[in-house]
Order: sequence, then structure tokens, then C-alpha cells
Amino acid sequence: MKDKEIYVVGHKNPDCDSIVAAIAYAHLKQKLGVHAVARAQGCPPAETQFLLKKYHFEAPPLLLKGSCTLAEIDKDEALCISGDTVIHDALEYVLARKNKGLFIVDEKGQLKGVVSMSDLSRVWLKPANELEQLVSTIRLEHVLHVLKGHYFHQTSDFKTNGKVFVQPSLSDNAKELKEAIVIVRNTPESQRFAIESGASLLVVCGEDWLDDVTLELAKKHNTSILHCHKTVLEVSRLIYQVPSVSTIAQKEVMCFKESEGVEEVSKKMAKTRFRTYPVLDQKGKVVAAISRYHLFNYHKKELILVDHNEKTQAVDDIHLARVIEIVDHHRIAGFISPEPIRITCRIIGSTATIIYYFYKDEHVKISKNMAGLLLGGVINDTMCLKSPTTTKEDEVAVQELEKLAGITALELYQEMMNATSDLTSKENVAIMYDDFKEFRFGDFKVGIGQQPCRTIEEFESVKDRFEPYVKNIMSQQKFDLILFLFTDPLGLGSYIMAVGPKKEETLKAFLGSQESCFAAGIISRKKQVVPMVSKVLE
Repeated sequence: MKDKEIYVVGHKNPDCDSIVAAIAYAHLKQKLGVHAVARAQGCPPAETQFLLKKYHFEAPPLLLKGSCTLAEIDKDEALCISGDTVIHDALEYVLARKNKGLFIVDEKGQLKGVVSMSDLSRVWLKPANELEQLVSTIRLEHVLHVLKGHYFHQTSDFKTNGKVFVQPSLSDNAKELKEAIVIVRNTPESQRFAIESGASLLVVCGEDWLDDVTLELAKKHNTSILHCHKTVLEVSRLIYQVPSVSTIAQKEVMCFKESEGVEEVSKKMAKTRFRTYPVLDQKGKVVAAISRYHLFNYHKKELILVDHNEKTQAVDDIHLARVIEIVDHHRIAGFISPEPIRITCRIIGSTATIIYYFYKDEHVKISKNMAGLLLGGVINDTMCLKSPTTTKEDEVAVQELEKLAGITALELYQEMMNATSDLTSKENVAIMYDDFKEFRFGDFKVGIGQQPCRTIEEFESVKDRFEPYVKNIMSQQKFDLILFLFTDPLGLGSYIMAVGPKKEETLKAFLGSQESCFAAGIISRKKQVVPMVSKVLE
């Protein structure tokens, strides 16, 4: 089995820092021998897409749930057979492979039924009438396959009523042998009696010969004759293993899709008593077998959280995953872990800066493209080092990354800003969720979004259409306050928009008594906005 993947993932509605940190840290982990892969909880914004393309990185695949699907956990190989498989072979498969069930499929792999070990073993417990009905379905080629003999004579229109007789006596009622299967030793008298009584199949045990008189009689009465070297007792047991599994299969079967979650499957299984269940792919093909054992002992997804540590920013169903590490530069928001984990949370401008110093600490060489990617992450999150969150460590990291990437921070920042669409060309949903985070302040649910905005005209051109949209989102998702910062890319400040019952108090906190909606110097959600909103809601 391949090594379990560890997912490095940022927050919901990922910004540049979140994407860059996930890619760069996953790459570092790989260099250190850890099977880590980058993931994201959304599509990168325009400036991040530009950065990824410039330095030849793919956007991380999406990871939206912490819970595992059946496709993501260990399962048993599915033992699939055709409906024509005889009971004898099915038993051997089960015993040899220690599978608890066999899945009957058609030529396309589509599920047609299930045969369990109990279904196979219950054959001998069936009442006589059901056994006769079962044996009545057998085919001559299947008899030959199971008994490993050869035919002296084989009819083309074989038909049996399913009754089985062993070494009948000449004194027995001949009428009972009509269309029956008769098992005899190599005694011509018994053979001819069975044939003349209308037996449909004669199984001869013992010496391998048949006299001409008996053979001609069989042809005359349309009786098939098979010889095998097994004993009468063995044949009498094996004959009931000749019917195909389709005759005893369960047609109404509980099955699961690969895409179903482990938790929901567990609940469904708890209501049934089967041992093994088929797992289907999206096309309905049987691809695996699963039992309660797999659900009780599966390995949860292992996550490394970058650029966040809040449950509201994490993947859905985070409680069903195993968080093994956090790398962040935000406030600690009460993340609860059932076991000790490694946490790096530093007062610094960017998670990308932290990752850069991880590379240095581990003495891992940073390529030109990786340097460019990290540089873009740092300057985007610090507004080219103008954000109040910027630290000396960020500045040093930028200086060193500039040399490795062969580009200045200002040049790269301008390129990234030029790649960003202005607000007027963005739809409301893009403005809302490109960089939006949910916070909890006591009982208050607050959303804070941020968008680059170059001029007051650009802000006013979208405010009238955007504000009703935000009000609708607030009502649907039960927010108490939604605050948006439309921030000048040069770090001069932000245009403020607030929606909710606490709107007036919030705007006053940021704007004072001024009539203008521009808050000079307010550009950091983490260091300036969140603490101020917290005070407003106290």
C-alpha cells in the first residue's frame, strides 16, 4: 500500500498567502521525505493565478471535506464472478481467499447479486422440494466441470426434474426415476434399469468402461451418461454444488458508492446484518468490498493547516480528520485538538515568510521559481511591506527572496496588481468570496471580506449593487455583521462598507465622525480590523 497522503491546506476562500503557503510547505515536506500534497478550499484569485502561471506551478486541487469517502480508505479486493459460476467453484473461491461474499456481475462489471458464505452453506439445509428445484437448473457442461469426468453419451436437449437417486435397486419404483439424476456403480443391471425408467442423467462411478448394449439403450432413451473416478458418496455430495450461483444469489443488495462518506455508510451498515458489501464506482461498476472492520479501523485524513487555525475557516467536517500541524500568523481562535500537535504561530506579516524560514532551518535549497512564488505570497499579504503587520523578518525574507528570484518586490507586486481585475468587471459573488473570512466573537457570527480598490469611483460603482447582495447573504447565512474593506493597493487605506444591526457602531469605530467612507491607514484585517470589531461587539 502506498504511503498515506498528508494534505497541506489553507483557509476557505483562499488568498495568495494561503495558496502559496500550501504549495511551498508541501514541497518542503516532500524534500524531507514526507508524502505531503497541497490542497485548496477554493480557486485562487486573479493575482494568485498570475503568480502561479509566472512561476510554473499548478493550482492545488480542491479539498473541501475533512471526512473520508469510501474511495479514500482501505478496502478488500472485490471477488467478482459471473452468474454462471457453479456453487462448487464459488465455495472454493471463498475458502481460498477468505472472502465473506462474492459479487455477481455482468460483462460490464455491473452488480447483479451477492452470494455470501451463509448462502452457499445453506444449500444443504434446504428442504427436498427446494433442492430438487435447485438441481433442476443444472447444465451438463457444469456437471462435467464439477465431477471431472467424461461423457459416454451426451444429449442435446438435457432436462431434469432435480431428483437425485443413489444406486437404485431393481425393486424400486421405476416411475420415480423418470427425468431424475441417478448415481450408480459400474453395474450394467442398475444402469439399464435407470435408463429404461427414463433417467435424464446417469453418473457412473468406478471402472471406466461401458458396454455397447447400455450405450445403445442410453441413446434410445435420450439419457446422458457421465463417468467419473469419484465415489458414489462424493458424487452425491458434489451434485448439489453443480447449480450456478445465480440460483441462490441475493438480488436485493445494499451497496455503496465510492463517493459516499464513511460516517453515513457506517449508519447504514448499522441497520443491516450483512458481512460484506459491494462498493461501486460512479459508473456502477463493482470495484471493492467493504465490511464493518474497514469502517472501525480506517485512517482518517491527516491535515496540516496553513494560514488559519479557526474551525470556521477549516474544511468542513474537520472533526472527522486528524490535524497534525498548524502554521499560521493569526490569532489563536480556540482550536481544540484531541492530541498534541506541532503549532507554529508567529507574529509576522505572512505565512509564506514562516515557510521561507522553514526552508532555511532545514537547509533545503530554494529554486528560482519557488523563490518567486514565496516572494509573491509575502508581498501580497503585506501589501508590498506597507501593511502594519509587516515585521523585520518579512523585510529580510523579501530581500533574500528578491535575490533568489531575480526580481524586485515592487516589480512583482505591480505585475500581480495589474493582473487583478477592477471591481466593476467582477460579479457580486466574486467580490464577496475572493477573500472572505468568517469569525466568531462570542455569540456573534461575523464575516470580513477584503478587495483591492484603486479609486473612490471604482468603489462607488459597485457599492449600490453589492450592498443588497451582501444583505441577502447575511440573512441566508445568519451573520450578525458583515464588514468589507475595499483596500488601496498602495496601502493608503480602505473604503469601508458594513451591513447588519451593528453597522453604525462599526462604521463609527473605523471612520469616526467623518462623512467619508475612507479609513486612512486601515489595511490589515488581522491586526487592525479584527481587534476593532471585537471591541465593538463587546
